[in-house]
Amino acid sequence: MTPAAQDSAPASRIVTDSRRSLLLATLAFAGASAAVASIWGWSDWLRLSLRLWLAYTAALAAILALQARRATMPPLTVLLPILAAAAALGAVAGLPLAGDFLPERLRSASWVAGTAVLPFAFAVLMIAPVILLRWRTVTRYQKQLAAAEQRRQVTELEQQLTLARLQALQAQIEPHFLYNTLTGLDYLIAHDADKARQMLQHLHTYLRRALPEIRGAQCTVAGEFDLARAYLDLMQCRLGERLRYSVRLDPAVAGAELPPLMLGTLVENAVKHGVEPLPRGATLWLEAQAEDDQLRVRVSDDGAGFGASGGTGMGLSNLQARLRGLYGAAARLHVAQRAGGGVCAEISLPLRPAATRADLRQDAVANHVPGP
Repeated sequence: MTPAAQDSAPASRIVTDSRRSLLLATLAFAGASAAVASIWGWSDWLRLSLRLWLAYTAALAAILALQARRATMPPLTVLLPILAAAAALGAVAGLPLAGDFLPERLRSASWVAGTAVLPFAFAVLMIAPVILLRWRTVTRYQKQLAAAEQRRQVTELEQQLTLARLQALQAQIEPHFLYNTLTGLDYLIAHDADKARQMLQHLHTYLRRALPEIRGAQCTVAGEFDLARAYLDLMQCRLGERLRYSVRLDPAVAGAELPPLMLGTLVENAVKHGVEPLPRGATLWLEAQAEDDQLRVRVSDDGAGFGASGGTGMGLSNLQARLRGLYGAAARLHVAQRAGGGVCAEISLPLRPAATRADLRQDAVANHVPGP
């Protein structure tokens, strides 16, 4: 069952119950009127029964008509005024049935009010408690649905985060990555021992920083930039002068929160699709700064640009989904072609100190709870 169908279920039951109540009330009034008429004839009791029935039926019919036009139960601020207005209309419609009715008495406000007050009060007192009870039931049901949806979304977000970490770990330390690194290391050992030692140190630094980062509960901009540098230093050993990079990190945002592996995804994407396809290579620029209470992390390159290499864009799609899950509409990913060639990818998210896992979970809940 879809959430919309679940939300409308209590309201649908209210329509069914109201129709049943209208039918039963009509039958009860008809039976009572027939009994009174058979015993006392056309008496004031029969007149009063018919007037009560008119007011009650008008009020209940108005509620049914209103509910039939909506998928969910209307708010009390709509239901109660319509109930009162319909009950008053039904009470006024029954005035000709009053025992002391005369056409000229319709001009007397005091007579109209005094005669109509009993049917009006009867209709309101019979229907209003039912509406209030049903409203409490629907409200409780909707709160239970909201809580269940909140738990589902938080669980889904945690699953996405775990999957993203596993995918990042697989992408960063997958067999072909290690194979290429070790193959290059084997070649350098035989031909350039100093460079081989340097490459081994970069590999050690990268693995030492990457593995705790994957499992980390919180990450800072500085920590993510250190990991990106270690990755680029290692890739430079393999690509040589084809890979050039520059880092500009504003010290004011060094301790700010940056979810793990987001910067790494942009850097790996730039190396794979911007640098590697070109024999001449390319230059990468990594930047982080604060703008209007927003943290902006930017990875630019002057490489191959869009469409120069294969790829499904799955990494960027996952990154967008994580941003949306953690920050809602307050964060975004923007990827565009650079005027001078290459691509610029920018992450924008709220600027705040690095948070714990519990803080991230709480923010995810706040961003996903559906409104009443």
